[in-house]
Amino acid sequence: MGETAVDGDLLLKSFFAEVSEVERDNEVLRSLSLFLSLSLQFHLYICVCMYLYVPLLRNKPFEFNLVPIKLMNLIPKRNDIFNVSIEQNLCHLSSNSIIRRILSCFKLNPFEYLNLPFDASPEDVKKQYRKLSLLVHPDKCKHPQAKEAFSALAKAQQLLLDGQERDYIISQVNAAKDELRVKRKKQLKKDTASKIKSMVEEVSFCALHISIFFSSRVIEAVYCFWCISLYQSSVCSDPLNLLPVYMIQGKYDQQYERSEEFQQELKLKVRELLTEQEWRRRKMQMRISEEEGRLKKDEEEQKEMWKRKREHEEQWEGTREQRVSSWRDFMKGGKKAKKGEIRPPKLKTEDPNKSYVQRPVKRG
Repeated sequence: MGETAVDGDLLLKSFFAEVSEVERDNEVLRSLSLFLSLSLQFHLYICVCMYLYVPLLRNKPFEFNLVPIKLMNLIPKRNDIFNVSIEQNLCHLSSNSIIRRILSCFKLNPFEYLNLPFDASPEDVKKQYRKLSLLVHPDKCKHPQAKEAFSALAKAQQLLLDGQERDYIISQVNAAKDELRVKRKKQLKKDTASKIKSMVEEVSFCALHISIFFSSRVIEAVYCFWCISLYQSSVCSDPLNLLPVYMIQGKYDQQYERSEEFQQELKLKVRELLTEQEWRRRKMQMRISEEEGRLKKDEEEQKEMWKRKREHEEQWEGTREQRVSSWRDFMKGGKKAKKGEIRPPKLKTEDPNKSYVQRPVKRG
């Protein structure tokens, strides 16, 4: 009986020991999770400070070149110039200012007339045309050029609703985007070394901590730290060759393309491409007109030549009987030789000073 009680006490003690050990493990896990949570909040605070104060200290706008992808979702986005509704754009504008804007637009870009982004749908085009046409209608607006502005809006709507014209403009927009992307890629590759150096000097190894706590893959953060270490030790002269592709062409490129700066550059580039294409089209049209004029002139000369030839043939056929009768009269009225008449040969004068044969000379 005593041994059974002792065994029970030992079993109870071992059970409590195991429970206390599990509780200690749970307590350690809770402490670790709390520490990680506080660490995340701390690093988030560092990121916000970097975003807000570092550009102010450097007196230059914030660059999105080397910020990890996870951090980009935490940075507030700039408003796109086309995201503002038309009602907000027009609430402080009068009809006269709208007409002046329409008449000063680039004539080859119908999107500018309607103040629409390049990805606007046909329904957006119709809706925007109805809103603007009501404001600049000649019957409601007393501006002397209201009729001209109204006609420009109608023509812009017609071009954007035409599938062929719309595809042509969109193709030029895509070509402009490609050129701007290539230009930006070259510029980033050229300035990456100096930008990484400035970031390392300002925030030291904060980029490593941010990558560890905001990236879903710790290996990538370690790789980023390795790249920065190599750059600091001057082992690699071009850090762009070490960084992963997503660090260079990540989601921040899409955000940059939605920014006001990129949209303004795209607008100017589209103007340039449309101007070049229109100049080529006019030159081609001029050459075609010149070629058509030359062909028309050659055709007229050919017709005139065939006309003269036909008139000559008709005249030749008309005088056939006259020529035949003249030939017959000539054959009948020819001179006849006299019979029994002998003519002596003509005398030739000889000159010893002349070695060539002299012909007979008629004497009067």
